[in-house]
Amino acid sequence: MEKREVEGTCIYVTKMPVTPSTIGIFRPKIIMPEVILKEYDQKDLQTILLHEKTHIQLGHLLFYFLWDILRVILWLNPFLTIGTRYFREDMEEICDFVTIQRSQRKAYTYGQLLLKSMRILQAESEDFNMYATFTGDKEYQNIRQRVTRIARYKPYRRIVAVSTLIAAVLCIAATGIWINHISYDRNIANNAIYTYGFDGKNVTFQDTNDELQQMISYDDNFVYVDRKTFESYLQENNARGEIIIVFGGFYKLPGVGGIGCHCFYEFGSKEQVVKIPYENPMSDWRVKLLKML
Repeated sequence: MEKREVEGTCIYVTKMPVTPSTIGIFRPKIIMPEVILKEYDQKDLQTILLHEKTHIQLGHLLFYFLWDILRVILWLNPFLTIGTRYFREDMEEICDFVTIQRSQRKAYTYGQLLLKSMRILQAESEDFNMYATFTGDKEYQNIRQRVTRIARYKPYRRIVAVSTLIAAVLCIAATGIWINHISYDRNIANNAIYTYGFDGKNVTFQDTNDELQQMISYDDNFVYVDRKTFESYLQENNARGEIIIVFGGFYKLPGVGGIGCHCFYEFGSKEQVVKIPYENPMSDWRVKLLKML
């Protein structure tokens, strides 16, 4: 696109019949169709540019970006997707109201400017055999709703708007702190020790109790088992097959989900304390990510 300076503002001009828009987050750029530059006078161009610069100054592009990130992270929540349309409408309404007040033009004149854009772009769309943003029943309904909202415009006091924003931010912050206070931690350490027997087809026995804490201990690399006490315990419970000891790790919600460590106990050792090496999954980056989320 051709780069030009219009009314002291650097813009990018496209030959496509699209609505004026702003793109980019950290280095925003204003896109303007060439037909708008030809058809509009200086005052109307100033209003259009003011609208796009207002989007930038109010941080709307960043808000759109953060909203999309939120939708990706919380993709299971359908209300975020449903609310996207209303979120964008609210941002556009705010920008319209601020632009009207800053330009010191009447809402009626501003609405006429919007309708004029629709007519011009629709005519150009037919010439270029393309679809302009305002063509089609759905787009017509959108522009009708937008003009209706513009008609409800009333001048506002800047101090009231700033105060409302501060109050909203404080409410959101207080809500976040409250939710964080009553919520479970991101992960909860699981200190229980669980043991069971498996004969290749069926679980022969399973148990978890405080006695196991006295027989079994562990560190980051080894499990330490009091041989005599543990084997007597297994004999009393008629344990058969492979003996698996599950320990450590964490869960995301009490009793729901999470990751633990395990090792296999082998009979035949002569040591009083059997030292069993095990693979610690807690060092895996995927496990670390799960703990963080």
